Amino acid sequence: MLGQQRAITQRQGYDRENIEAYTVLAEHAQSVGERVALLREAVRIGNRLWAPVLEGSETVDWWRDLGTRPFMRAILAYGQALAEMDMPEHAEQCFKALLVMQPSDSLGAAAELSKPSGPGPR
Repeated sequence: MLGQQRAITQRQGYDRENIEAYTVLAEHAQSVGERVALLREAVRIGNRLWAPVLEGSETVDWWRDLGTRPFMRAILAYGQALAEMDMPEHAEQCFKALLVMQPSDSLGAAAELSKPSGPGPR
């Protein structure tokens, strides 16, 4: 694992806008707070990169365009981490955003919404 983290961190040194790198680092974070911070950054980058689509000036088929998937996975993981931190309203925003982006729900956002809220892993 340490080697994987080192490789990801080195890659981030070359590309600080790599959403997937933040998501993978978050999977191995030492705390939920660290995971939330890494995923927040991944989602922030995705929001900036995909702003023209999110604002409606461009269109994309979210799931069919493979370039969108790291962003969508980051949103899902961010929602899950927020739910684990007992922030269900914020987590719900993530899951609902994914359903708007991709109503056929390939990532399972609807299932996340149906889980009971409260502290602890979802």
